[in-house]
Amino acid sequence: MPASAEPGRMLAAIDARRGEVFVAGYEGELERLAARAVSPDRVGELLEGALIDTTAEEWLVVGDGALLYRDSFERLGMRVPADGSELHRIQASAICALAVESPQSATGQPVVPDYLRRPDAEISLEGVA
Repeated sequence: MPASAEPGRMLAAIDARRGEVFVAGYEGELERLAARAVSPDRVGELLEGALIDTTAEEWLVVGDGALLYRDSFERLGMRVPADGSELHRIQASAICALAVESPQSATGQPVVPDYLRRPDAEISLEGVA
């Protein structure tokens, strides 16, 4: 596939701090890897567990986590666009469009965030008590 072609397989990678990255994998509109927080060093085994072979299938990795951990993703045979690429930007308009298209929105249910791990503040409070 030429570098300019729109990929069918994409991994969203957002910096999760704490030395982790939030990842979710898609092939077209099909979710191949559910969103989760993981160490960049464990992304390969996570993909293997989901039967995703990044050396046999071209995968594009986008997001600030892709930039931060570029070496980890490229070692897996994945392609990360150049640092200044628009593909790495999270756009509010795209998030709003996804919310409008969600099944909850169609039924009048509120669309709420899906937190993938406990907040730092909660963890810190446990140490104080």
